[in-house]
Amino acid sequence: MDPQPQCVVCGELLHNQNIKDHHESKHANLMDKSEEYFKRKLSEFSNSKQAMKGFVTSNEKALETSYPVSLGIATTGQAHSVGENLILPIAKDIVLTLFNENMANQLNNILLSKWQIP
Repeated sequence: MDPQPQCVVCGELLHNQNIKDHHESKHANLMDKSEEYFKRKLSEFSNSKQAMKGFVTSNEKALETSYPVSLGIATTGQAHSVGENLILPIAKDIVLTLFNENMANQLNNILLSKWQIP
């Protein structure tokens, strides 16, 4: 199945026969714009979709990571706060030393509080 067309100006999903009608009715002020303008909008739109996909993937990975850590804490019988107060700060120090601050800050997305884990 072919992907459904999407307006590069507003992001609305369109049917093939509605592309021209959509632009005439919702973006009439842009009808005189050059092809280059719409190519640039397409590039911007694609980049924003990629950024959002990366964000969602990152959050999914952070959630996935929280489960084995929480299981390990529960298996040892430790207080659940050990995840937030010991494991996460140490993991951030390790990642900061090996990689960079941006990667270390991504560890903040890992849910380790007993009140946060779904």
